[in-house]
Amino acid sequence: MTAEITVQENTEARTYDVLIADRVVGAIVYEHAGPRVVFTHAIVEPEFRRRGVGSTLARGALDDIRAKPRRQRERSSW
Repeated sequence: MTAEITVQENTEARTYDVLIADRVVGAIVYEHAGPRVVFTHAIVEPEFRRRGVGSTLARGALDDIRAKPRRQRERSSW
């Protein structure tokens, strides 16, 4: 695969999208669970499977989440 692969967050859709030549070819759907980000679904278009696209998507999404400041969860003293 020679085209550039990029991963970007779509906060409105709550997805991380993987693009090849500006075409979305896969996505990870996520939701927030308190201070955590939970991946609920992942998909890569069939013609792009087994080419490392899914691995690139997962790595890019995780790297982005790790780079962001974590929200602090409020704790009750009782």
